[in-house]
Amino acid sequence: MNRFSKIMILIVISSFFIQPAPTKAATVWIEESLIEAYAAENGNVEVRETHTYEFEGAFNEITRTLPVRDGKTIENVRAAENGSELNVVKDGNTYSIQRSGQDEILTIQIVYTIVDGVDFYEDLAQFHWGFFDASNPTDFEDLTIQVWPFEPAEEGIAFGYDEAYGKESVMEGGAVEFYYGKVPSNRDGDIRVAWDAETFGQPADPGNGELRPELIEALRGIEEEIVAGEERSRLFGMIGLPIVLLYGLFLIWRIWKSWRNARMVREEMEQQGTQPEVTMPALLYFMNTRLTRHEFPDETMGVALLELIRKGNVEEIEEGHFRLVNESGLKKHEQKLVDWLFKKMGSGTDFRMTDLSLYTLYEDQHNLFRHDDNVWKELIKDELIQEGGLFKEALMHRAGIALTGLAMLPFLILFPANGLPWHFLLSFLFTLVAIGYAYFYRPLTLKGAAVKQKWESVDRDYPKLETEKWDQWDEEKKLQVMLFGLGMEDKKMIRKNDHLLYEANHQQEAIESVNNLMTYHRLYQAIMPTVKTAYETVDSTDRR
Repeated sequence: MNRFSKIMILIVISSFFIQPAPTKAATVWIEESLIEAYAAENGNVEVRETHTYEFEGAFNEITRTLPVRDGKTIENVRAAENGSELNVVKDGNTYSIQRSGQDEILTIQIVYTIVDGVDFYEDLAQFHWGFFDASNPTDFEDLTIQVWPFEPAEEGIAFGYDEAYGKESVMEGGAVEFYYGKVPSNRDGDIRVAWDAETFGQPADPGNGELRPELIEALRGIEEEIVAGEERSRLFGMIGLPIVLLYGLFLIWRIWKSWRNARMVREEMEQQGTQPEVTMPALLYFMNTRLTRHEFPDETMGVALLELIRKGNVEEIEEGHFRLVNESGLKKHEQKLVDWLFKKMGSGTDFRMTDLSLYTLYEDQHNLFRHDDNVWKELIKDELIQEGGLFKEALMHRAGIALTGLAMLPFLILFPANGLPWHFLLSFLFTLVAIGYAYFYRPLTLKGAAVKQKWESVDRDYPKLETEKWDQWDEEKKLQVMLFGLGMEDKKMIRKNDHLLYEANHQQEAIESVNNLMTYHRLYQAIMPTVKTAYETVDSTDRR
């Protein structure tokens, strides 16, 4: 498996560990690392590591985990900075260097001995080691490892695994340098270096046999694995890419068909001249979801109460005091609002804004408030979905598209595992498209398309409406548009409302026709501070 394959697998299946690393309070980068290993005559290996760290934030220590191969030990671990020795605390294979600070760049030197780090064979002496492994989650930004024999050797045999493959260069005197460059976290990178056993002045150890055939076989195995990986990559590309492309064509066809159906609904709606009406709270929910805004802003309750006044179910007795006149012709969500405000918070027939304030004042009633609020809002949705029929039934279709997206999951793993980045990105893109389509696709009925077109045009054109044209509207239309702008929190529409009302109020002959609009505008301004405070009070409890 090549380097890119492992990178892409870790994008899909990530793990999070940090090592070497400071305390949790700081972020650290290992800017430069040089690890020098000197093989001694007796087989021990003296190691000197030099790491340059950059810290962002406060830290109390630096940790370094030193992996140990089976049968080997590490001794005499010491650390220093600029020649001054630092205290080191050992915990298993992890060593904590006691150095604190904040927002610093510093260089730490770590020295230790690998006991019997060199293995002797009949023909060769070998140093096989891993200075980091897959448990290390901190990137080495620029890593170099150098291995030196006890005495200059005529030649050295060297190669590495995983991140170390192809990084070796044999220098004069048999020393070997592995220049890794950047090493991402969670990677392996063992190295193997061998010299003639005579270099160490040690007698041959026939008990271990010859090492050279084993090294040749190991290197051949690495190369064969690379060739096999390239072949798997080619094969997966040949098989997987057509499948992914066919799935992409299916998604494009499905999206095009949905767009065509929506266009046919719009054309039919225009031919029939459909002009359906829905209640203002339901309209606000419908338009907010179409415009990807908050489904139910706090203004919904204020506008819903004004809607009951407009329909004649409720009347204002005095400022902040309302009376239930009749309950005939109420939608289910309107009946719920009446029961909630007038019968649960109020006296049964009367409701004052202070009742809402007192009701939300006590924290033990906040859960009840939230429950009633959710029930009321679900009934508003029902007007559109069940009663109003603004949306077509598309649950099974959306679920089906979402399930087809699961067909891409194997490719999201197999493509990066086989070094196919563009194939992976393509399958990932199609998966996102499928999930997005399944989530956002909500086809409209003829009635829904008519409502959408009408009020989108109001939202778009009203801020540019001329006063003369507005004067030609009847009072009912003016009131609906005013409530719509307030409920949508549309600043342009609200400014236009204020402008039109101001101009109309200064036209003597038009004063009577705008008195009612001014009354609703005043009511809204009086209601909303209490409504917003109530929701903020309940929301503050939910956040705790």
